[in-house]
Amino acid sequence: MEEILHYENVTFKRNGREILKGIDWHINKSENWVLLGLNGSGKSTLMKALLGLNPPLSGKLTIEKG
Repeated sequence: MEEILHYENVTFKRNGREILKGIDWHINKSENWVLLGLNGSGKSTLMKALLGLNPPLSGKLTIEKG
């Protein structure tokens, strides 16, 4: 399968504090995903990274454009 999104050991920081650490997430073409979680669990942080609004502190984030 063709991978279109790849988070590898990604860490995000907000206000000087790590809020997500060591995230690995891979999405292949034709897959459907739902992102669920409590308020403050990091859903928006992950999505904002896709838009380039919240770059990760460390790790690798790859988005295939096509």
